[in-house]
Amino acid sequence: MERPRSDLRSDEAWLDEAAAWIREVAAEADLHLHGRIEVHRHRVWATTLIAHSHRGTLWFKANCPAFAFEPALVHLLTEIAPDAVTAPVAIDPRRGWMLHLDGGPALGDHHEPTTDDWAQIVQQMGSLQCALGGHRERLLATGLPDCAPTTVAHRFDDLVETYASTPPAHPSHLSPEMYADLLRQRPRVIDAAQQLGSFAVSAALQHGDLHPWNVFAATDSRGRHRVFDFGDAQWASPFEVLAVPFGWIAPSESAAWLPVLHAYREVWSDLIGPRDFDALFNATHVTHPINRAATWRAALATASPDSWGTWGSQPADHLRNLLEDRG
Repeated sequence: MERPRSDLRSDEAWLDEAAAWIREVAAEADLHLHGRIEVHRHRVWATTLIAHSHRGTLWFKANCPAFAFEPALVHLLTEIAPDAVTAPVAIDPRRGWMLHLDGGPALGDHHEPTTDDWAQIVQQMGSLQCALGGHRERLLATGLPDCAPTTVAHRFDDLVETYASTPPAHPSHLSPEMYADLLRQRPRVIDAAQQLGSFAVSAALQHGDLHPWNVFAATDSRGRHRVFDFGDAQWASPFEVLAVPFGWIAPSESAAWLPVLHAYREVWSDLIGPRDFDALFNATHVTHPINRAATWRAALATASPDSWGTWGSQPADHLRNLLEDRG
């Protein structure tokens, strides 16, 4: 049996190959390395290595096959919207590899995000979504998953049937009762997808995991935060980008949700009124769990047994979120 890809990324031969590539592209960029290249983190979705240069720390990221589109996507983003993201030193789209100079502290490490922080982040993300609106084909050509509203119902059916048919010991097994409960949600799924699909901008770049450790803190003179880590990104309803921030802000004592929601809504104010916007945002409470479950299924496709033990319940956990009332 072929070894899981997540195991291969911790293999000594693979690490040697990655280190050789880092040294090669660093030299081409006139970055002088010193010290050892070290493993920072190995997860089912990506492995990160650290190298040290005369210009500071270098971060290498190797994605799992499902997320291998990220380097090409980031390269395209730096071409279309260079102020929105940090340009990589080098990429290898075929292998899903990317090398960056350190972008500064993550917002979550710098301080507890405030309402103003979150408002800036979602507005910048909304502006990026608008800037990319006419580039659908180029974005999808990078391998970005197409999770537009028109595709959601089929994805829901596939996920539910897949995990209902797994053995009971499977981490994402859906019991007969849960299977029946989810099937009863299908009309709601169809309605939400149709509602989102009717908006003038039915799909856009959706970051997928917009939390404080995927944002560089604003430390420059312009005071702008910068979003990174697009491995979970999708071509989906733009409003789904609010799902992860909502999950972080709702229990927070340092930020309030409504001003953040209103800040993002301003980006689309020329196209949609407040009442219609709120209805569309509520519809993403239905579509986002489905698209998120699909992201996890893709990430786990090449996972090791140990990784399945740690993360394997995620697809079913997200599907179960459909049964929660978040309206």
